[in-house]
Amino acid sequence: MTLVVPYESDAKEEPTRRQTMRRGLRLGLTLGDQAVVSGTNFLSNVMLAKALAKPELGVYGMAFAGLLFATEAVHALVSTPHQVLLARREKAERSIFNGSALTHALGVGLLVSGIVAIVALAGGGTTFATLAAMAWAVLLRYFVRVFCFTTGTPGWALPLDVITSVIQLGGIWILWQTGNLSATTALLTLGTANVVSASVVLLARRREFRIQWHRVLTDLSATWSLSRWIFASGIVWTVGTHGYPLLIGVVRDKSSAGIWFACYGLAAIANPLLMGITNSLGPAVANRAASGSASDLKRFVGIASLAFAGVMSVYATAAFFLGEWMLQLLYDDKYAGFGNVVGIMALVSIVHALGFASSRGLFALDAARPDFVANILALGVMLGAGTWLTWSFGIRGAAVAMVLSVATGNVYRIVCFFRRVREKAGEA
Repeated sequence: MTLVVPYESDAKEEPTRRQTMRRGLRLGLTLGDQAVVSGTNFLSNVMLAKALAKPELGVYGMAFAGLLFATEAVHALVSTPHQVLLARREKAERSIFNGSALTHALGVGLLVSGIVAIVALAGGGTTFATLAAMAWAVLLRYFVRVFCFTTGTPGWALPLDVITSVIQLGGIWILWQTGNLSATTALLTLGTANVVSASVVLLARRREFRIQWHRVLTDLSATWSLSRWIFASGIVWTVGTHGYPLLIGVVRDKSSAGIWFACYGLAAIANPLLMGITNSLGPAVANRAASGSASDLKRFVGIASLAFAGVMSVYATAAFFLGEWMLQLLYDDKYAGFGNVVGIMALVSIVHALGFASSRGLFALDAARPDFVANILALGVMLGAGTWLTWSFGIRGAAVAMVLSVATGNVYRIVCFFRRVREKAGEA
């Protein structure tokens, strides 16, 4: 039997205590699931950093950055419009809209795999050929995972990510112990884990997806007016935030890109908390925009942003003082001397927390264009100051540039959100 928890906007009035318990359970499941995801990525990165030479780790890091770009494409073109528009659909229409979104996600995944295949044929080598074969599977699993949070059923995300974790960690560990671990075999294992887990959950929840082919194009047209700016904004944001391995590989060398990847993997240790909160906060902002007034949305976003940043500042402080110790604990002396890079990277979590709710607020208010402009500003800082800082100071300069670029975009994003809220309140 398929377990379906009501969407937030459809939930009937319940006693405050029951509402609080249910929301607490959802948050607990969300944080627990994110712990599985981040723990899987963290342990995978540790094994890769121990097993691979720095140049090959750099190649894997650049391929992984490519996956992040592709993931953002699915997030922007499919998952975010689905999240925003699903709450506005009648209950009888939602399974059809879900089916259209699934079809769109598969289409984007196959398109990405085709593009990467062209890169591989042009000289990208076996690593990018493997990425082409596996990219669609990673993107499908990403869509299914976000779907679980969008529909208020984080309990389904947990088995999805546990299955992925078991296959991915088990496969990488076996490859490591048998001397067969490489960037190529790691990507092959990653793709296999994703396709198996996504297939299991989609099969279990198949009744929630009804594909009507005439509606696939109709729904694509309906979502495109919103997703085009989210897509452009998301791709620019991803390049500006996660493109540093590529920038470092070009401006410096692949070994420096490998060091960056190892430090970034350690700095991401707080991702269970960071992503767990964003997975809950994104739908909450969308629901508040759909059901409340502009002033309610403004107050909610302001309080949520400050609370989110306060939580992440605790982690950033610890990372700043303990980064070197953690690097040596995990990698011995292989990456010694780069603890300050981990500390600088951790500051990004605070800056990201301050701007995330405003970004989702702009999307919910059908004002995605300012978010795109914010990300253009951040990309400009990366390409300008980031290139110079990386050339002059190596990965330490790149880490400082990352903080500056994210901060620049978020200042503009926050200003635009509150301006838009004031305009919305004036129209009411």
